[in-house]
Amino acid sequence: METKEMIYTAVFQNGQGKLFTSRYTGVISRSEAWLSAAQMGGSDGNCLLALIPGDHPDCHKLKT
Repeated sequence: METKEMIYTAVFQNGQGKLFTSRYTGVISRSEAWLSAAQMGGSDGNCLLALIPGDHPDCHKLKT
């Protein structure tokens, strides 16, 4: 059975310049996943900086 979803680690920056990450499940197409994640973050006033394939728990320890 083939899955059409992939797990990403999304890196966002908020309006105060703070970096934070989120585990994001999106489509396999990276360009489509980027647009979707950017819209999701943008609705909260955050800017998507990176979308890394896979779940990377160490990234959740980002410090600005």
